[in-house]
Amino acid sequence: MIELKDISLVMGGIHLFRNLSMSINPGDRVGLIGVNGSGKTTLLRVILGEVTPDRGSVMLPPGKKTGYLPQELVHLDNVSLGSFLKNAAGISHLENKLTHTEELLGRSVPESRESRSLLKKHAALLKEYTLREGYAFEARSRSILHGLGFSQDDYHKNLQDFSGGWQMKALLASLLLGPFEILLLDEPTNHLDTDSLEWLENYLGDYPNTLVVVSHDRRFLDRVTNRTAELAHGCLSLYRGNYSDYIKDRETSYIQKEKERQAVKKEFAKEQDFIDRFRYKASKAPQVQSRLKHLQKMHIDDPDPTENKVTISFPPCERSAHEVLFMQDVEKHYGNSLVFSGISVTLYRGEKVALVGSNGSGKSTFARLAAGREKPSKGMIRRGERVRAAFFSQ
Repeated sequence: MIELKDISLVMGGIHLFRNLSMSINPGDRVGLIGVNGSGKTTLLRVILGEVTPDRGSVMLPPGKKTGYLPQELVHLDNVSLGSFLKNAAGISHLENKLTHTEELLGRSVPESRESRSLLKKHAALLKEYTLREGYAFEARSRSILHGLGFSQDDYHKNLQDFSGGWQMKALLASLLLGPFEILLLDEPTNHLDTDSLEWLENYLGDYPNTLVVVSHDRRFLDRVTNRTAELAHGCLSLYRGNYSDYIKDRETSYIQKEKERQAVKKEFAKEQDFIDRFRYKASKAPQVQSRLKHLQKMHIDDPDPTENKVTISFPPCERSAHEVLFMQDVEKHYGNSLVFSGISVTLYRGEKVALVGSNGSGKSTFARLAAGREKPSKGMIRRGERVRAAFFSQ
């Protein structure tokens, strides 16, 4: 069990946590949610031991290994992807110990005390290697890499040849392959395309160990988690079930709190009215004093600011032609690298289009061409009359 007890933490003059407590049982898959800046990443680092709270205690199950995926890219070794995974999982270390023990055995005198000791050590190492699925490790790692979008050839490619996003996916793969009883994942879906995201949802949905994941992806949380922890105003509220269950429970809780709040307001107004009417009447002075004391003890909670609805209004614009964007036989390449070719599409006024595809398929390039930020290598792109394009890049 992971147990946080009365955790308080001030950072930059802000009370990030106030007597925060939480218990996570083995096998729980917890979705840690909250608005940006509420302290979700910091809370993961408190659990990990990277941040020490001002007060309170953190207890982790003894002997259990914890894996952590940060939001930001960390430095990875200058080795091949396959070697990185074997090193991270401890398989390379075991293989080196086995090889060294076998070399010592080859030089030892048969039936000697040294030989018997080495044989015993070799048997123990071999048992651990088998339990850690060392013989099947490459097949397992290739399967997980494939699920995350890597190609078969990437296994022997140097890590430094991958972009930052792909390196983060390599780090995620190492955590899924590692001997961890506890996984702390901070926004693991940031660098995943649709196919990889669905694969990870299926993989973590059957995860047998303890998982704490920070995500803003509702569908991902619904597919993966069985408990929800909401971090708000320095406090933590635990809910049974996934994100959808949490929404229902929170709505019920909010309705009940609002009823209680309105009842307190009504009582407050009643008491205030009595005080205002009889404040200067001597015969009612004891009752007025009593009501004043009662009023001072009453507290009306403000509505939860997280319940405020966001309202977005779009400024009016001139009505455009029916045909908004026309592409015919569009091709784009950078040097000798072809991104795509033969793209023909027509978009009409009012359409809302989701552009999907695997990482590296050219979605951002397509968006830049459509917005007029780049020119096609071949083909024609035409925008309709009175069409104004806005572009929000990655």
